[in-house]
This record gives sequence, structure tokens and C-alpha cells, in this order.
Amino acid sequence: MNNDVDSGKIKEYDENDKLIEINENNNEDKCNKDTKDNIDNKDNADNLDNLDKDTETIEKMQPIKTKPNTVEDLAKIKEEIKSSLKEEINVIYYFSGTGNSYYVARELAKVLSNKNNGNEDENSKANNTNTKIIPIANEIKKEQITCGSDKIIFVYPVYGFGVPEIVERFIKRLNIERNPKIYSIATCGKMAGGVHYHVDKLLKEKKQQLNAGYTIQMPSNYILAFNAPAQSKIIEILDDTDIRIKELGTLIQSNEKNDAMDSLIAKISTGAFYPFWKKSLYKFDEKFKISKACNLCGTCVEICPVNNIEIVDNEKLENNDRIIYKHKCQECMGCIQTCPTRAIIYGKSAKRKSYFNPRVEIKELIEANNGIIKH
Repeated sequence: MNNDVDSGKIKEYDENDKLIEINENNNEDKCNKDTKDNIDNKDNADNLDNLDKDTETIEKMQPIKTKPNTVEDLAKIKEEIKSSLKEEINVIYYFSGTGNSYYVARELAKVLSNKNNGNEDENSKANNTNTKIIPIANEIKKEQITCGSDKIIFVYPVYGFGVPEIVERFIKRLNIERNPKIYSIATCGKMAGGVHYHVDKLLKEKKQQLNAGYTIQMPSNYILAFNAPAQSKIIEILDDTDIRIKELGTLIQSNEKNDAMDSLIAKISTGAFYPFWKKSLYKFDEKFKISKACNLCGTCVEICPVNNIEIVDNEKLENNDRIIYKHKCQECMGCIQTCPTRAIIYGKSAKRKSYFNPRVEIKELIEANNGIIKH
């Protein structure tokens, strides 16, 4: 067979020298089509391989009774998994004067973020959670306070069978976006009264509601009336607190809800006593006395979460006359419990043992209350 080329055509002759004309462009089109068919076949094969791989991955991540039948089924399952792996944001708002409530907030944040001294188990790797700790005493200084997290947790001590006045004021000012799960955790020496009912009432005024309320018994810091427990008892209580924190972390992660948070008697006691306690609060610090043991170290000034204490710049005065209270006291006991010379006295407090949570450093709480959180 002979061939010749003329004006884009290939001339071929058969064995009998009969002319056969073939269009070169048609030949090229045929070639391109064959190539495309080969590529399509390869892509289909690759897609099938990827589909199998994706299906195997999905089956490992969650139980599926049958394999996806179509690419659309696979895409839908992928989207569901992506949604389930979306980072959840938790915010813990706390108020603390002697470390108890801060300790609960700090340790609870570790549980909710699945952190245990830097070690993570297999279950924690599948849960993508970001938990922030925010001090109420520092946050309330802002002109606008807004929270758009998935969960909000308030941690605070019980004062007057209710929340600290600053916590009540904070909740009233807090602009809550979306519809988060909200939790109340109260720390107290003995009785909590109707404190969770108190929080729920404040939230309902904002068209929100409390998902659950929990109470944690901790060593009492109320030196005006009680001695601090023995050291062995403090350790025992704090060990029980650690167990309780893990339990509450699990309940909060599972969106547990409890409706019967406070008894009727507890609610009545809060309703009757709390208003009188709050009314007399701003005169409370008038009864603090400073002895001549004061060395102007400034610990009381730094530990006060509401900046209620000031050292007067007048060296002509005695040290004890240079410490003044500005009538913004929250009755947190921070100053009287941390004074290194026991120079701050209220009634018979000098005869009683002082208390500050031994698992929190004083410097750590001072920094945390000013928004410097290192955990």
C-alpha cells in the first residue's frame, strides 16, 4: 500500500492501486476521542478507588449499615461528619476571691477541652472543643458584654443564699446571642439556698433559661463566722471536688438537663434573705480594721477583684491609716484571707484560721482576675 499527502488529506492506495482518501483532521478527531475515552475510563477508575477509600474512612468513623450507593450519598455523609466535627465553643464566667470558684473553673475547662495534664485519650481526640475562662470582675469593665458561645457556664460562690452582687449585675448586662446551653455551678461551704433558681430568674428576664444547676461543696472561707477546716479535711474536700468536677464535665458535654435544681424552702430562703444582704453590702467594708502589723505590701490591693482597696500616698500617716476601702466590697474575703501579717481584722477574725485554696497560687488568681489566664 502506498500513501501520499496533499492539502491536509492522506491519500492511500490499496493493493490494487485503488485510491483511498482519509481526512487528516478526522483522523486527529478520532485519535482525540480515543484518548479522551481512555482518560475518562481512568478517571472513573480513580473515582471508584477514591469512593472506596472514602467509604472505608467513613465506616471507621461512624457505623453505617450499608455502603453509600451514589456520590451524592457519600457527599451527604461527609457533610454530616463535618458538621459533627465542628468546633464547639464553651465559655466559663467565674468570680472568685479566695480561689475556690476559680479552681473549679480552671479544672472544668480542662475536662471540657478533654485535657488532662496534657494527655488525651482516644475519645478526646474525636471531640473538638474550645473552652475559654473569663473573669467576671474583669469582663464587667467593658461597655458592651456579648457572648455567642455554644455553652455558657457560670461558676461563683454563694453569698446571702444567692449569687455575688457582681455576678447578678453581670448576668443582667450580658448580651447572649443565639440560644446556648447555660449552666450554673455554685461553690459553698454548706448551704446554697435557691441560688440556681436565682440565676434562672435572671436569665428568663433575658428570654433565656438555665439548662442545669449544680452545687459543689468546698472548704468555707467565711472567716467572719467560721474557722477554716483542718488541713487533712481541706485535702479530702478538694479531692472530692476533683471527682465532682469530672462528673459535671461529663454531664455538661452530654447536654444534661435538670429541672429540680432547688427546693421550695431553698427558693424561699433566697427570696427572703438575699435582698437584705445585698442592701447592706456596700457598708460592709466599714467594719474592716487595719492593725499596726500592716507593712504596706499591697497584697490586699492586688487580690481584691473589684479594686475596692487603695493605699493612700501620704507617708506622714501610719501604715494602718493609709489603707482605705472604697465601699465597693463584694464580701469575697480575699483581702482578709491573704494578708501575710494578718493585719486586716473584722470582728473576731484574728482568732480564726485563715483559708485560701491550696491548689491555687495567690499570684495566679490575681493574674486570672485581671484576664491573664494561663490554663
